[in-house]
Amino acid sequence: MRKVLSYLSAFMLSLFLLGCSSDDNYTDVSNLVGGYTMVNAYESEGAVVFAADGRPIQNLYYPLPYQMVGYVNLWEGTRLLTVHGAHSNKVLANKTKKIENKQFYTSFIGGNEKKAVNFITEDKMAKVNPFNEAKQSGVRFFNLSSDEVIATVEFNEKPLIKEFVMRPQDSEETVLRSQEFRALDSNTYKITIKDKDGKELVSKENVKLDASRFYSIILIGSKDSSEKPYYIGVVNQAVR
Repeated sequence: MRKVLSYLSAFMLSLFLLGCSSDDNYTDVSNLVGGYTMVNAYESEGAVVFAADGRPIQNLYYPLPYQMVGYVNLWEGTRLLTVHGAHSNKVLANKTKKIENKQFYTSFIGGNEKKAVNFITEDKMAKVNPFNEAKQSGVRFFNLSSDEVIATVEFNEKPLIKEFVMRPQDSEETVLRSQEFRALDSNTYKITIKDKDGKELVSKENVKLDASRFYSIILIGSKDSSEKPYYIGVVNQAVR
């Protein structure tokens, strides 16, 4: 059965992390740590290994598989955050990031061996603060496909969020804006992603977006891949 990106909370996804470095992976963000979610959409390996300051976050026997999500807490401070191919051991991404106390972050790895796509978001409420009374969710969209396709996201056949229209492949430059969550009425949606000519690339039925919850919608995969075709992932995000 195809692996799927879970709707579970990022905190529940810590179950995937079976062997973390000794100075990280605390169970709360109340003191001197930040929360770090990891999303694997990299097409050229079956799994990847995320590391902090040279130490793997995952147990090397249990790397993070394609289409899966993991979570760990990191000590605050300037950290060297890398992503390696689990089989090739090739360094796919290498970034220095200041981790702040009680802040949440997500590292997305996508694309393929020709061009890996990696960026780290700061997961903040910012301009969107949905409340149960308003029955709104916070959503954002990232285009991680290796095809560099121009993508538009529709909810129940309508492009309800203007920032999700005609979106190129995301990068460190685009993420400065695309990491912001946008308000959307909480509902159960059919999510459809189309190309610049209006042709449907992929859709996902019965996606429930709950009030006062935050989500990343991601396009991953390639049109020419039988093993890793286009796929819509929906990731629950912890925010502050």
